[in-house]
Amino acid sequence: MGGLTSLLLLLCVGVTVSTVMDLQKRILGGHVCEPGERGYHVKLVKENDDLICGGSLLKNEWILTAAHCWEWAMQAVVDVDPSNEKVTVLITEPPVMYGDDKNGIHDIMLLKLPPKSIPSDIKPVDLPDCKKQKPMPRDTVKIAGSVVTTTSGDNEKECVASDKLQCADIKLFDCPTPKTDHKLYSYNHWFCGETSTVDICPGDTGGGVVFGNTIYGVISFTGVAKKDDSKFHGFMDVCKYKDWIKTTTKKGFFSFG
Repeated sequence: MGGLTSLLLLLCVGVTVSTVMDLQKRILGGHVCEPGERGYHVKLVKENDDLICGGSLLKNEWILTAAHCWEWAMQAVVDVDPSNEKVTVLITEPPVMYGDDKNGIHDIMLLKLPPKSIPSDIKPVDLPDCKKQKPMPRDTVKIAGSVVTTTSGDNEKECVASDKLQCADIKLFDCPTPKTDHKLYSYNHWFCGETSTVDICPGDTGGGVVFGNTIYGVISFTGVAKKDDSKFHGFMDVCKYKDWIKTTTKKGFFSFG
């Protein structure tokens, strides 16, 4: 438990430094996802249905998401398409997080669902063949989230949960050096995206970053300034963690990377 507690404390500091929890961030500039467009998308919620994060359903009834999303007694809402009947599953197994002896835990996590808890018609997202294809700077990737923007009486925009999944496109670019010396940024494997008309809410971290119908990233953070008037979003690079993901989801054991 000491390692998990340390991770959560570390990520909380990282959140503060990088303004991940900037409530002005939202899935903005996209569209309501088409039926079946993101059938593998998962909402991670608290017992009272408050949104925590997003996630992606992999094979063998595993969810891929961000490590900072972990909470005890969280639930996974599967089949979030509003035209379908949602399936809510309590996560009872401990999380599996990737870590290394030198640095600690990275912001990527696997959650195991109970056997036969997922409807057979839900197709999981495929892991990439990183040797054949990988998104590069200036390529456009697809993101999705369960938060939209509303305007309050004082004309300020706020993030609110939505029953309609929001999809958007975002362009990749070479990651700048974040304006922080926090250790968290020195060892995680990220790629970055930024589109002036697209933004992300904190409740959408953990969601999948897709290129060619294949998951290449996990939304990790938003709102780190690369210059005074600009923000970018950081995505955990699935290719860097693919061997760990495949080994864990195939064998089903619970350990660090």
